[in-house]
Amino acid sequence: MSIQAIQILIRTGRRNAGLYLELARAYMEEKREESARDVVVRRRHMHCDDPDVHVGWAELCEELGMARQAIECYQKALELDSENLDSLYRLAFLFSEIGYYEKSAHHLKKILRRDSGHAGARKLLRHCYEALGLHGQARVLSPEKKGPGVRPAERYFPPSISEEDTRNFLELFSGREVGYALQAIDSKTGDISYEFKNAPLDHGPIRDHIFGKITLAVYPLRSDNSIQYTALSVRIPIRARETYAGQQSYLAFIAEKMRAYVLDLANFAEGCRIPAYAEQSGPQSFRLWFFFLGFIHFLRAKEFLKGFMEHSPKPGSHFVVEPLLPTRPVGIGWVERCIPLPLGIEGTSLERCFFIDQKGEAYGDQLKFLKKVRRFDVKSAIRNLRSLGQVPGVLKTRSESFPPLVERLRRDCKVVDYLVQKALSGHMMRREEKVALFYTIGLLHGGGNTIHRILESTPDYNYRKTERQLERLQRNPVIQDLDSLRGLEGKASAAYFEGFSRGFLAEGVSFSKRVRRPPTDPVNALLSLGYTLLFNSVMGAVSLVGFDPYLGALHAVDYGRPSLALDLMEEWRPLVVDTLVLSVFNLKSLTLEDFVKTGEIEHDSDRDVFEDEGVSESADRTEGTDAKGEVTLPVKLTDAGFRKFIVQFERKMHQKIKHHLTQQQLSYRDFIREQVRHFARVVRGEEKRYQPMISR
Repeated sequence: MSIQAIQILIRTGRRNAGLYLELARAYMEEKREESARDVVVRRRHMHCDDPDVHVGWAELCEELGMARQAIECYQKALELDSENLDSLYRLAFLFSEIGYYEKSAHHLKKILRRDSGHAGARKLLRHCYEALGLHGQARVLSPEKKGPGVRPAERYFPPSISEEDTRNFLELFSGREVGYALQAIDSKTGDISYEFKNAPLDHGPIRDHIFGKITLAVYPLRSDNSIQYTALSVRIPIRARETYAGQQSYLAFIAEKMRAYVLDLANFAEGCRIPAYAEQSGPQSFRLWFFFLGFIHFLRAKEFLKGFMEHSPKPGSHFVVEPLLPTRPVGIGWVERCIPLPLGIEGTSLERCFFIDQKGEAYGDQLKFLKKVRRFDVKSAIRNLRSLGQVPGVLKTRSESFPPLVERLRRDCKVVDYLVQKALSGHMMRREEKVALFYTIGLLHGGGNTIHRILESTPDYNYRKTERQLERLQRNPVIQDLDSLRGLEGKASAAYFEGFSRGFLAEGVSFSKRVRRPPTDPVNALLSLGYTLLFNSVMGAVSLVGFDPYLGALHAVDYGRPSLALDLMEEWRPLVVDTLVLSVFNLKSLTLEDFVKTGEIEHDSDRDVFEDEGVSESADRTEGTDAKGEVTLPVKLTDAGFRKFIVQFERKMHQKIKHHLTQQQLSYRDFIREQVRHFARVVRGEEKRYQPMISR
């Protein structure tokens, strides 16, 4: 029909959408595209109940390059005839042409569910999956032919997965008592689904999951509505992924921003003393895992995640952060949600889900890393988050200090500080070094968590083994009664003098144990004399500050015993007397000729002011016996030897050293007086704590 004839029909009142469609087609036949376009723009919205007319408008729009208008026409046609697969395919094709791959895939799946042999739909759906980076789903639709392939240059050696590895994995991700899910991909449409398996999760499926043969998902919620782990998901939303599907470089940029953000979240959590572990769960998705110290009600976990998200740094644009809860809403009520496990192969992208370190790189040995995963008390975590106040996003770093008691111990004991620094630097720790940390920091209140934080960076850290070692620790000796504390001090003294005996180099000079009343060898004779001279100096300093020298703290208070002077004297014994005794023998300032045996044992009826109550030094307090328990004669200095030692003692007391608080150069005698004055200021409340002299 000619253009004039169609126009006459239209003017005579037979105005319908079909006539305008014919008019537009006539214009196209005569190469009058502008006229045809004008008709399409003005008349394609006319009401019509014939789906073929709308399909005609859509085809005409395609011919004119009007893709969006063609999409509208196909959608109207499908509203009238939803079974028209050709219209459905053309609509999906147009969506893919303008980069709406998610919408295109949605319509193509409808076609394949009705006609699984539709070759065009399968090919186009595969293209959409490839464009979205869903290579696993694309491969299912059109499996590549297996050929000889190219042998990689590097050989792959699969891991040896032990029962301990799978047991640790099961303990970390245990949840529902019976039941787990297996990821499946529909061979027709490439859809991801999870098939429920009504059986307990055991070692076999876990091993296959780690080897990549299957992909597992678990139900975290137990029958009592408790869970022991949760996570945050960081991903690109579907709308953003669809908008930028044709810009893979930009999507890669967003993925790197997500990686940096999830690492910031882990860093923030560590600053709040909350262990958190980042995982890359796909090319454009990440998860941050939290593991609780035992099972807790899932609403408590929800409260924790809410508080964490309120205070943590806020996400950037084009990606979202959402909690991975064990349930999901279904309009009215909730249903259980299965969560894919880490270390498996993500079905959509065919990539491994790996835990990543602070550099954003996957840990080299994932199974070994899982043994380092720490659990935490959710109540303490919520309390720590609330203590941040109302200022969200206050980012703390891993360098945040430890609890005050630990920091004080590090300041006061250089050995402990060295061991902590060594562990935090990631060095291998010897067994003796770990024992030292366990019996210092591990005995403090809350020291168990701190031990985990310190040892976590060491190569051989294992959470379960560390927990067992902490459980075997004895009760904190610092909080026991004074008598028990004095007993521990006595044992420490015996161990000290055992090591002290190895410092003598002069020929014929030996020392087996501390014997005081009377001294049975030259070393004990000098120690007793030196302690007496030192005691006199401390006693004088205590009198100068106006304190009662008989009212002490650690030494037992008894008639005639200056307990306070003995307390303040303790820190100077090894620094002044013990080192002096070693030097006078090793430098031969005194020799064995300066000592004589008196010929009889004298028993004093008066109690020795240096003797303490309790079990201190136990057997080492035996009077006048040798190592075999036989009676030995007392030893004392000759007059010449006495004068020599007094000279050496005075020289030691005049030796200058740097004061650890004021940094001034003081003699030992002045240092002792200053420390006694420092103690007096602490007692009066002028200073917070007493800081003893520490030898470096």
